[in-house]
Amino acid sequence: MRPPNATAASATCSIARTRCDAIDAALRGGVRTRQITEVCGESGTGKTHLCAQLALFAQLDLGGSTVYVHTEGRAPTDVMRRMTTTRRFVEAFGGDARARGALERVYAVKSLGDADGLRETLEGVSAVLRSPIDVRAPVRLIVVDSATAPFRDADGGGATYAARRAGTLHKMTMLLKEYASVHDLAVVVTNHVVDVVQAGECVGGLGRAFMGLDTSGRRAQPALGLMWANCVNTRLFLTRHDARGRGAVVACGGVRRRLHVVYAPHLREATVDFVLSDDGVRDAPARDDAAGVEPIPNL
Repeated sequence: MRPPNATAASATCSIARTRCDAIDAALRGGVRTRQITEVCGESGTGKTHLCAQLALFAQLDLGGSTVYVHTEGRAPTDVMRRMTTTRRFVEAFGGDARARGALERVYAVKSLGDADGLRETLEGVSAVLRSPIDVRAPVRLIVVDSATAPFRDADGGGATYAARRAGTLHKMTMLLKEYASVHDLAVVVTNHVVDVVQAGECVGGLGRAFMGLDTSGRRAQPALGLMWANCVNTRLFLTRHDARGRGAVVACGGVRRRLHVVYAPHLREATVDFVLSDDGVRDAPARDDAAGVEPIPNL
């Protein structure tokens, strides 16, 4: 789980902090360049909020811009716009104008709804990497939110379709790895989850790595299978627990999220709590401060 040369290699990477202290501590600073970081979880666990926050704050840590590829619904521009008006972001960027200007360095790209469309979209990103829109802010972060939707078996095409789907997924991951390595940028990909319907079952034969990860009262684990799991450098699993859930951790009688570090060559397994607020992802408050957390709509 921790090859001898992996930690040494990570020392040459740049780090983009999430600005959530508990998460950054679990990640030994934040998200690293030259790697693919997967953020998986069910809907409403905070995947998009975390990616939106990274897309903005990465500009301060990596000195560049972000390509945000979204495959479902609208890009989280409203979420990012709301974040940049908060005191937290204004102070971090050094003023209202600079905070608002951060939105201009997030390039939102809508992918077509199938696997080939996502691959073609990512191939098109190479033009921006070779010739940055702003030479003072080259692309240092690519977010794919999410990789799962285009690879759903919508047409039920059987073995032939499954093989073509696997081939397209492999090409996509190799392309992202190339971008991360050649251009020294970070890649963050969100993934959905699938239910575990039998005790001890594990999709893709991943064994004990996903045992015990319950979310909203049920057992779940990442989608996309074993091949994808082997291409990911860091896997983060987000879960949610509400007042009705078993073993709930409650804030405002609502929802508290947890981030689990499942595996990474440079990290220990860890679990930290966080909450969502108008100014993004924050550390979970102490129990006696929970009443001060205002719930916001889930994505």
